[in-house]
Amino acid sequence: METLPEPTADMLQKGRELQAREEARRLQHRVPGFTSI
Repeated sequence: METLPEPTADMLQKGRELQAREEARRLQHRVPGFTSI
């Protein structure tokens, strides 16, 4: 029986980056003239 692999540090890091990107996008929409790098 196959078991799903444990969330690795790499996966967690990617998840954090995704969340940060979503947050940045939300802020960008809220603040006119805001440019993200």
